[in-house]
Amino acid sequence: MIGYLSEDWHDTINASGLNSALECCYYCMKRNPGSITEMRNLGLVEKCKRIRTEIPLYQLHQYTIIFVMSYAADLDADPEALEATKTKVHNILHFGVRDALTTPNHQSMHMSCFNAEESLVCLSRLVLNKDHAQYLISQQIVEECNKVIQAKFSDGEIQIALEILWTLCFQPSTVNEINTKGNLIASLNLLKDSKHGQISRAAEGVLFQIAVDKGVMHKVANVLKSCSKVSKNEQGHVMISYSWSQAEVARELAERLKKVDGGRKVWLDIEKMEGNILERMAEGVEGASVVVCCYSESYKNSQACRSEAEYAFKLNKHIIYVKTQTDYSPNGWLGIMMGNALYYEVTNLDCLESMIPKIMSRVITIYELIENEISEKEKISKTVSSSTETSYSTSDASSDAKPVDAVLWNTIQVAQWISTLCLNQDIKDNWTAKQMDGQILMELRHWQREAPELFWKFCERDLGMDSSIDVLIFSKALRKLIS
Repeated sequence: MIGYLSEDWHDTINASGLNSALECCYYCMKRNPGSITEMRNLGLVEKCKRIRTEIPLYQLHQYTIIFVMSYAADLDADPEALEATKTKVHNILHFGVRDALTTPNHQSMHMSCFNAEESLVCLSRLVLNKDHAQYLISQQIVEECNKVIQAKFSDGEIQIALEILWTLCFQPSTVNEINTKGNLIASLNLLKDSKHGQISRAAEGVLFQIAVDKGVMHKVANVLKSCSKVSKNEQGHVMISYSWSQAEVARELAERLKKVDGGRKVWLDIEKMEGNILERMAEGVEGASVVVCCYSESYKNSQACRSEAEYAFKLNKHIIYVKTQTDYSPNGWLGIMMGNALYYEVTNLDCLESMIPKIMSRVITIYELIENEISEKEKISKTVSSSTETSYSTSDASSDAKPVDAVLWNTIQVAQWISTLCLNQDIKDNWTAKQMDGQILMELRHWQREAPELFWKFCERDLGMDSSIDVLIFSKALRKLIS
């Protein structure tokens, strides 16, 4: 196929042959994702760029090239691969989906090679890139996916529409839009119980991202609030996060990690995934002390892997990155999340032999760090409790007490102090989620003295103190804490 797109195509390839060769490349990559890397290595992306710019083509061929490039090109690494094609991308949405769904066989009159499901698949690949996602959101792709779901078209079309929404839910604007569509929310709740496994999973994914967008900060607050209550014998497990293309390496890694430090609990989805998959995944992340992220391009392109990784990141879990694909550099959302983080390269089982001692050592170091943090938090809890009791004791007793230097407190110490006050639980959670330390307390004390109106507004607007009693309780406690 690639050979047919030869260097002398100007003389040897007719329009029909060219389109057929491109279609073969597309279906090969679609049905066998493992062939994508091989196609790239054979120069498919560069050939498509040349075809698009050097050969006069019928409009159909331009669409075919976009379908091919949606698989062959890594649009985060090569944003110019589909440069200047926004009109064509819009037409795939307009003609390939919107108009095609009005015909009996869902075949577009303008794109006779591809039906509505094929067009949705192409768009599902394009939205993996943030720029294309934002453009398609502006072109009402959320509403088009909703129409597919509401009209109860084929299972394939519904599945892909849900997967597009799942990907787009990583954009806050999409979550806001979905929340305004009561019929879509109702359909998602029905489809999550579908007997069609892929439809059920995708619907769960959309609902999970909506729940995370609404409540992750509350979850973080609860996690932080309960940290000091965890004993050394109740530490979480090691969670292995991976895509199915790296299953062999992930399973072997899990077996090795079970032997770390006399035996550690390891969470792997093939052992734990029953019932609601996304709920089990969330439990896996929430209960983990360490998350081992086995990343690759397929990991970056997986909605489930992204949900898992970003949830772990938002919950401030200790993450160990393991590269499982040769010649892959993380980009897009994964590159942003990783930054310059240290990683270990394990692209096959032979690499695992040399890397496992280093990974095991890192896991042990993290557990030791967690044990030290727990011990420190227990000390802080006792110190804060003691200082608070001193603050509310009689003036004679407080005159002999050692003053507390609250300005040096970290966020956990401040959260512990707030938890001792007689405030509404939502206010305490809100404070903890905002991650404010002793320096912020000092600034608030300054506002309390010099700018009482600002202090009052901050308490109401940023801390959610709707009741004047809550403001007075907090104000009195702050005065006593920082004289």
